[in-house]
Amino acid sequence: MADTPFRERLATATDGNEWGVFLVALGVLFLLLGYAGGSVLAGEGLGGQLWAVPVTGLSVVVLALLAQQVIR
Repeated sequence: MADTPFRERLATATDGNEWGVFLVALGVLFLLLGYAGGSVLAGEGLGGQLWAVPVTGLSVVVLALLAQQVIR
């Protein structure tokens, strides 16, 4: 698979359910960071946004695992 062009590997990775999982993880990450950032800008303390840390971590892990499938 090392000699397979990147474009073909990307097409293969986006053919199945992985593409949907990627979009959901990206959407969750986007909404999470927007909500947490907006709350901080509205005056809520950073301590109230600690729930965002594990959710962000899980989203980043999912995106990294999907990226690893594309790179392979």
